[in-house]
Amino acid sequence: MSATSTAQPDTREHSPEPGEPDETRARRTAPGSRGEHGVRGEPGRGEPVIHVDGLGKCYEIYSRPFDRLKQTLWRGRRQFYREFWALRDVSFEVRRGEALGIIGRNGSGKSTLLQIIAGTLRPTEGRVAVRGRVHALLELGSGFNPEFTGRENVFLNAAVLGVPPGEARARFDEIAAFADIGDFLDQPIKTYSTGMVVRLAFAVQVLLRPDILIIDEALAVGDAAFQMKCFNRMQQLREQGVSVVLVTHDTQTVRSFCHRAIWLDQGRIMQEGRTVDVTSNYVQFLFKERNADRPTPGPVRALPASAASGEGLGAAPLTSQRKLTPVAGRSGLVRWGSGELRVTGATIDSGKPGIEAAFNYGERLHVEFEVEALKNLDAHELGLGFAFRNVKALNIINSSTYDEGRRFPPLRAGQRLRVAFELDNILMPGTYALVCVVEDRTPPTYHYYDFVENALLFHVLQTKPIHSLVLPAVEQMIWVADATPDAPAEADGRA
Repeated sequence: MSATSTAQPDTREHSPEPGEPDETRARRTAPGSRGEHGVRGEPGRGEPVIHVDGLGKCYEIYSRPFDRLKQTLWRGRRQFYREFWALRDVSFEVRRGEALGIIGRNGSGKSTLLQIIAGTLRPTEGRVAVRGRVHALLELGSGFNPEFTGRENVFLNAAVLGVPPGEARARFDEIAAFADIGDFLDQPIKTYSTGMVVRLAFAVQVLLRPDILIIDEALAVGDAAFQMKCFNRMQQLREQGVSVVLVTHDTQTVRSFCHRAIWLDQGRIMQEGRTVDVTSNYVQFLFKERNADRPTPGPVRALPASAASGEGLGAAPLTSQRKLTPVAGRSGLVRWGSGELRVTGATIDSGKPGIEAAFNYGERLHVEFEVEALKNLDAHELGLGFAFRNVKALNIINSSTYDEGRRFPPLRAGQRLRVAFELDNILMPGTYALVCVVEDRTPPTYHYYDFVENALLFHVLQTKPIHSLVLPAVEQMIWVADATPDAPAEADGRA
């Protein structure tokens, strides 16, 4: 894994490459220059340790190798290449102890940005200022000598990071225990599996006391147990004031671990801000992109008479008398999908009269929502589902009709469906949102007709302390064994 280091408290600044155009230099040095998307970190989090201002990275793309030679011979009087801007006008800050998640499609400039921050790549324009020792997990295997043993590479990496030899020796046993690769520690790196390389590299980077930790999808190749151990360690570092910059395609990881998020696309910042807002808009964007390439649905199969009247969609059509709350126009609603089917209303209750917004732990909950078909549709692969989402935007409980093997006949425009789910409330106390999902599971990818976040908000109350996200019914059994018959009796103090 590649790594760079600067000694705290010096400030390292990356300047543009030599020979940049005058207009680029003027734009870079203009006072007050910041990207229009720049959003400051959370107030009171500490001083900035990473400051990125107007950053850009341009590559020269040549159609033929001979054009590169001609470009050199003409000394810039003519241009034989086309410009490709991997990054353009990127500005943001990361404060001490803050975790920043960076998301975006492949080729959006995420890795280029991390390499510039880590100091392994120079920008074409703009400025990057970094305060403190930077440890970076970038390209897999970078920074390791494949001929050296794992033990030798630990001290090699420590030297590259600027860690004194005494500190590296003092922390070696802790690094070896965290990596947990056994006897392979004294074998050449070239004999390691991908997972073993990641284990050793991560152990070196996080246990040698970084000020800034940069991770570029490196943990995706590790096993689940090791990933959990890594995130536990990163949480400890974050609490100790270490700043973390994390690139990942996993939006749930960004929501649960990071304070803020940046969405990059085609080298520019599309959005920066709260992780919930940024990831929701990013997922919606991906859906629209994928839906644009989705083939037009085929003709609808012939409808049986029972389906035309709504029969066959369960034991009886729309028998529930529960009053639903309309979801359209609700404050804080996030909604996206292709729109052939739309959620019109939803409710959550515990069987009591009136509208309920708070429920006690252990109550029986009833979740119900209604869907209207806006066009004729072959609904054989249709799935109706819900999720309870916490304030960190993590889905805690979810269920879908498709996963339970329920299938629907074709639907006509104007036809309505109702679906209900019942479950015991096992949620910890707090505020939750209801998510309603109408999807098509036709392979190879899911297609969403309607995805409604924050359809309803509700609260869970409980006087008993709960130390987990949920507390299901757990049967407890205790056995107390008799004392061992031949165990020696305690001395009674008599002579």
